[in-house]
Amino acid sequence: MNNKIKIAVFFLVGLFLCSNFLTATEDITVRRRMSDRLPSLDALKLSGHLGENNIGYLEARKELAAEQETLVSAENGDRKTIYSIIAIKTYTTTKKVGQHRSRMLSQRSVKGVWLQSEKGDWHRK
Repeated sequence: MNNKIKIAVFFLVGLFLCSNFLTATEDITVRRRMSDRLPSLDALKLSGHLGENNIGYLEARKELAAEQETLVSAENGDRKTIYSIIAIKTYTTTKKVGQHRSRMLSQRSVKGVWLQSEKGDWHRK
């Protein structure tokens, strides 16, 4: 193997290792933000303002105040990031990860939370 190929391989391996480190760091940061938002989001879900849709994201069921919309948007953005990380690690798509997470959320949600079925129908647990 000539030196140019060795350098290119070394560079690519280094880039791969750095990207995995950054992904793990980002993963921790995102999960911490999500944990901090959880009490506010749970309250909105129990009030009927939010529901869990069938692709793993929060969806407004009633009109939200601007700060609530910002909270939901931030949560959904972080969910998308987490789903992307999981998809890369498991060699699948972000969509499939979100759908799987939706099924998990449906099972774990408390009574009174709005959930969307795989067919798109909404119901309260």
